Amino acid sequence: MRDHRALAGKQLARGIPLVRMERVGDTTAAGTDMVVVPMDDAAQLEVPEEIGVYRDGEDMPTDIAPAIAVEYGHARVEDHDGRAVIIARTPTGEYRACILMPRDYSPAEWLEMHAALYQRQRVTRDTALPVPVEAAALQRALAGGRDHDARSAALASRARAKVETYFTREKRELVTVELVLPKVRGMRLRLRAEHPVFPQLASAPKHELPALVGEAMARALPVRGYQAVLAGMSLVYREGGTKLDEEGELPSALRLEVMRVMGMPSRSASKAQREIVLGAMQFLVHAEVLVKPVGEKAAEYLPILVRTSYLDEPGTEERRAGELMMNPKLMPAMDEGRRWLVPEALFQVSDDADRDGVTRLLGFQLAHRLGMGTTGHERLELMLRRAGLWEWAQKQARAQRGTYVIDALRTGLDTLRALPHAGHAPADIVGGTVIVGSELATAVVEYRDAPSWASSSG
Repeated sequence: MRDHRALAGKQLARGIPLVRMERVGDTTAAGTDMVVVPMDDAAQLEVPEEIGVYRDGEDMPTDIAPAIAVEYGHARVEDHDGRAVIIARTPTGEYRACILMPRDYSPAEWLEMHAALYQRQRVTRDTALPVPVEAAALQRALAGGRDHDARSAALASRARAKVETYFTREKRELVTVELVLPKVRGMRLRLRAEHPVFPQLASAPKHELPALVGEAMARALPVRGYQAVLAGMSLVYREGGTKLDEEGELPSALRLEVMRVMGMPSRSASKAQREIVLGAMQFLVHAEVLVKPVGEKAAEYLPILVRTSYLDEPGTEERRAGELMMNPKLMPAMDEGRRWLVPEALFQVSDDADRDGVTRLLGFQLAHRLGMGTTGHERLELMLRRAGLWEWAQKQARAQRGTYVIDALRTGLDTLRALPHAGHAPADIVGGTVIVGSELATAVVEYRDAPSWASSSG
């Protein structure tokens, strides 16, 4: 008998064939698994484009019925009171299912099919990248939408900027920028303009700071750059630290590994892609996170990476750092098993596949919430604010009629449920999370049936 774990890592030539049974949920998604609709259901089914209908005389995938419909979705295995139950999520809903055994499948394919089905969530969990819980604060530095001016304005509206004067040998004025979530206490993000992140802010008049902050952030950290920052944090953590190059920046080897994780290997990456990753690595070195625990007054400003060695002697005016590591003050929760797991598939969603950034920002925010064990429900507005999508949602609601925004968000959830990764379908980023309601102002997010890959991150 071959190792089922090895088989689970193999990409199947075909999807898994199943027969759907009773309906168990309303969440939807497409996929590559063939789900056969029983004849009684098929006769009453309004067949959408995603469903193929097979009749006598046609090239049927099976011969179980004279007239059937076939949906293409994806399946997973859940534990129900100690019993393994197959659940198939399709474009028309969720159903219990059982595996079909087509006559043209070989015993090897049959074994591979079962192994792949049982191991799907394990593969997603094992390949996910761990990052500190506090890294979720970085999402406040992003905004949805493909229009640069709109993103800049959204970021400027969130910023609280002030000028701090430092009396050293030379009088210096530095700009401190805080990005906060209105009416919510907890993690915040602070950035300092003395560093290369926002060098253009150091000499700006105070009344121009909000607009300049928004413009600088929109350019310094696009959604693709955010993906690179989180990947870089995880890789530095995994390696226990990293050495800096001669110019005091993160080494090229780390940048190349970040690009690989993001599905854009260096050999085929464009100049624009390289610049995004380079900018993200500079951001990673110089950004700080303000950690203010709920219910406590004390706050600390924590750099993401800290210096562990220097190339120059003490007292040298400009000491060059030799090595960096993840800030240990961000790490205790991770060492205890409380960490934010980010599925690898999220890093590989490109700008071309997600022009507005809606799918990725939803994915990162919900992966964090589910990883932290969130259950129940909350107002959609609060989730969108944390995700960096509230301004985008308001603008689209004014420009489009009806339920355009809610429909777009639900489409994003469907995409995240069926997101393929490394030949394994699906990554199932958000599980059974749904949006209930049709009005942006009153809709709620319900956290149902968290995917099993997230269970080890809380």
